[in-house]
Amino acid sequence: MTVLTFLCVFIIGAASFFDETVYRLAQKASTETRQTAEYVTRIGKADYLLIPLFLYFIIAPFLYKKYPRPGLIRFRAIGAYLFLSVASTGLVINLLKFCIGKARPKLHDLHGAAYFQPFSGGYDFASLPSGHSGTAFAFAFALSYLYPKYALPFIGLAICTAATRMILGAHYLSDTIAGAGAAFLICFIMSSAVKRNMLLK
Repeated sequence: MTVLTFLCVFIIGAASFFDETVYRLAQKASTETRQTAEYVTRIGKADYLLIPLFLYFIIAPFLYKKYPRPGLIRFRAIGAYLFLSVASTGLVINLLKFCIGKARPKLHDLHGAAYFQPFSGGYDFASLPSGHSGTAFAFAFALSYLYPKYALPFIGLAICTAATRMILGAHYLSDTIAGAGAAFLICFIMSSAVKRNMLLK
């Protein structure tokens, strides 16, 4: 776990050297690209995932009432695992945002790509880590654990979601990688707990 944490921090630090370059490239995105990004970025909106997952957990007993009890427990466990993976990632990222207080790209001309105002709160100083990226990657990693043969498309969609955050000027490259890193660490913990308890076997 310590090695994984160090690796994530190293990658985020390395990516920060490219924030300025990627920011400049994102500024050149066409109107059509930005319009497409507006739709794709919704994948990373936590409400769009958490509400359906919570409802699934509640109504699963009615949807699968004909299944034997072990099967019903598994279906509910899947819903709970996905919900907790996304929700836990969101909580950790929001706490990190508040503590770090990195300025968003909208303030680039005023502060540059690496300005921090810790514990300030508010949208303008909540760039690191990216919440949308964290949500998308948490869902992708959790699904990949359940259905490993489809991991590539799951993670590919998460990468596309992270890219939209830069295209729309909401985050820098390092912010999106930090969101993915937080999601990976949390999903690693969640999947390890699930595996120990054999909830999804």
